[in-house]
Amino acid sequence: MNQKTTRKYELIAKIATQDTDVMPELTELCGIDFQTAFEMWEFALGRGKDVVLQGFDLFNSTSELKTRQLFCESGPLQKLVYSSPHATNPKLLNFLVQLIMISKIDTADECLQKLRTNNHIDFNDFLRVIIDSTFAA
Repeated sequence: MNQKTTRKYELIAKIATQDTDVMPELTELCGIDFQTAFEMWEFALGRGKDVVLQGFDLFNSTSELKTRQLFCESGPLQKLVYSSPHATNPKLLNFLVQLIMISKIDTADECLQKLRTNNHIDFNDFLRVIIDSTFAA
């Protein structure tokens, strides 16, 4: 095993066991292995770590295409993101609008279903924002 692979597994172990901020480890892991870092972001969110926006910013700024692809493949991540209190963040709103605009309708529909059950937002008001943003794009 080379040093890069060893460091990757050290970061995975640290993210899995750390109770404090995992963003430094996710950022470093993203530089080593984007997909593994993305999966660990989902893992951290599933463990209740509040890294929705920081993780989204990290991955989307590194590669919008890979972020969109991996996000569309992960129903559990869609639920974690769009069921969170951060679901109405403009960056997440824009991401959802982009999914609609590029005809990722199935994924957008899944995200809208998660938003509908989100107790942190008023779905009807937010749906108006999504529709207005879609037509403005």
